[in-house]
Amino acid sequence: MFNFILLMTPSKSSNLNVKDLSFINNIESMAVIGPSKKRNYFFLFNHQENFKGDLYAIHPTVKEIPNFPKENIYSSIRDIPGKVDFAFITVPAAQVLKVIDECAEKGVKLVSIFSAEFSDAGTEKGRRLEEEIIKRAQNKVRILGPNGMGLFYPRLGIAWRS
Repeated sequence: MFNFILLMTPSKSSNLNVKDLSFINNIESMAVIGPSKKRNYFFLFNHQENFKGDLYAIHPTVKEIPNFPKENIYSSIRDIPGKVDFAFITVPAAQVLKVIDECAEKGVKLVSIFSAEFSDAGTEKGRRLEEEIIKRAQNKVRILGPNGMGLFYPRLGIAWRS
């Protein structure tokens, strides 16, 4: 168990914005946003077997996923009746900002962005999108990524498996 974790976000001044992430010791619910049949729902199934909390699939058009509870599939994170502590985002880059805003509205504490095509793409558009992500990180939502593997915390069942 972590006693505390600090996340430092970039700032134009010399003062770093430091945020406490110790709440990850108590993640009880997780949403995978953008699970894809094309990828055989890999990101969802990867966590389904071992995550010890409530796991949700978020997709605007998917209504059924093989071997996944239908009652845990929602078209938007805002539709989930309870709280969501952690969101794993796999949607295309152009949709990420909207999803982060919905997560903030829902009260999600931490998001991990697997999606790529931000500054890693070497384009002006990607760089601007990443700047917008950084602005959102200054608010209530802690952000890992973009183009990252996410949170690895085997004690809670949040880990990559083959």
